[in-house]
Amino acid sequence: MVHASNPTFDPTSFEVWGALINGARLLILDKEVALSNDEFAKALGEGGADVMFLTTTLFHLKAKEAPSSFKGLRELFVGGEAMDPASARSVLAAAPPKRLINFYGPTENTGFSTFHDVGDVPEGTTTIPIGKNIANSKSYILDRNLRPVPVGVKGEIYVAGDGVALGYFNNPELTKASFVPDPFSPGSMMYRTGDLGRFLAEGSIEFLGRADLQVKVRGFRVEVGEVESVLLSHPSVRLAAVVPRGRDGRERQLFAYVLPHEGVAVGTAELRRYMKERLPDYMVPRSFTILE
Repeated sequence: MVHASNPTFDPTSFEVWGALINGARLLILDKEVALSNDEFAKALGEGGADVMFLTTTLFHLKAKEAPSSFKGLRELFVGGEAMDPASARSVLAAAPPKRLINFYGPTENTGFSTFHDVGDVPEGTTTIPIGKNIANSKSYILDRNLRPVPVGVKGEIYVAGDGVALGYFNNPELTKASFVPDPFSPGSMMYRTGDLGRFLAEGSIEFLGRADLQVKVRGFRVEVGEVESVLLSHPSVRLAAVVPRGRDGRERQLFAYVLPHEGVAVGTAELRRYMKERLPDYMVPRSFTILE
C-alpha cells in the first residue's frame, strides 16, 4: 500500500490504517519522489506497489506527463475532484493498472462514499461518474426541501450511513448546518456535502460541481470548475485556476491564472482564442495571467 498523501490529509487514514489492519506493507513516498515523474515510477516498481490513492490533481498531472507510471498497480484510487476523461483515457491507453477507480466522498463521511470502476472511456465522453455507494454508505440527491429529485435532475448530494461523523469539534453552529436528520432513516444523520449531482439511468451518480462555486456572470450561471477544465485541456497548460471577481451579476468577471508545462511558452492571445472556440463568450475569462 502506497502512502503518498500529506499526513494532515484525510486519505492518510485510508493508506496507513488500510495497510496496518490488513497486514500490508506501507510504501512511503516523500514529496520530492511523488512529484518527480522518473522517481515516482521507479519507486512504485521497485517497491512492489499494489494499491495507491492519488488526488485527482496529481493524477491529471501524471496522466499528461507520465501516463505509464501505474502499470504495476493492482488498484489505483483517484478522488478529490472531477476526473478528466482525457486523463483517464491517456492512462488506460498507456500501461494501465488492473483497476482504475474514481472515488468520491467528503472527509465528514470518513473519506469515501461512492466509487466507479473506470473502464473504457470513448472519445467524446464529457464526464466520469462517481458511481454507486460503497458498503454501509448511502447517497441521496435532494432538492432544497430535502425531497429526492427524479433521475437525471440536478440536486445536492447528501451522504449517510455508518461513515458519517458526529460533527465538527467544538463548532456546534457549523455542525447543525451541515449534519442534519436523515428523513429516510429515522434516528440517523446525513451530511450535506454542498456538491451537485444527478442520478444516471443505470444508478450511478454524475458529479456536477460545487453549489457554492456556481456564480452569475453577466446574468448567466457559470460553473467555475467547467471553465478550469477547458483551460486544463490545452496541451501547453500544466495547472490552472479561474477566479470570479466583482459583485454578483453584470459586474462579475472571470480571471484565469495559468502555469504552463516546463519549457513551454504559451501566450494569452492563444489561450483566449482556444477558450473562445470551446465556450460561450460569457464563460471566457476577462484576462489570463501566466505564472512561473
